Amino acid sequence: MPKVAPTRLIDCFRELENKCDKTITSKEAYGLRRALEDSDFIFFLTFFHKTLPHVAILFNQFQSRNKDRTLQRIYSKLLKMSMETMEINAEK
Repeated sequence: MPKVAPTRLIDCFRELENKCDKTITSKEAYGLRRALEDSDFIFFLTFFHKTLPHVAILFNQFQSRNKDRTLQRIYSKLLKMSMETMEINAEK
């Protein structure tokens, strides 16, 4: 999991805040910057970014008319391994 928020975006939002003083744009930039500086937000953003592709594959496999149990087991194991890897990395 990334320990540092995306600094280029944070800098961009900070610049928008300064240049668009007291406008909707500056308020939105402030909110987005604060989200990117929040470690919990970054954790969940990273978590969903890494797991949703696996979930989408599983969902499509389970919804398909031609259910291949072997593929379903493989995809389930891949998702489990991916989540375990993320858990190990988060503990570091």
